[in-house]
Amino acid sequence: MEELMKILADKTRLRILNLLNLKPRCVCELTAILQLPQSTVSRHISKMRLINLLIPQKKCYLQHIKSTINF
Repeated sequence: MEELMKILADKTRLRILNLLNLKPRCVCELTAILQLPQSTVSRHISKMRLINLLIPQKKCYLQHIKSTINF
């Protein structure tokens, strides 16, 4: 629970979760929307995947990320 709260305390991660609640997206879409470097977005996604907030979803040749929670 403590790890979840730490992860959700970050504004960028909350923005990513909000975007992924609307629909699954690839990292390149998230970087364009958030106007952040790919490495930054990927780092945030990795932290959220560690506690199963996000799951990968293969679509064509791109890997989309999907939120596992709805809010």
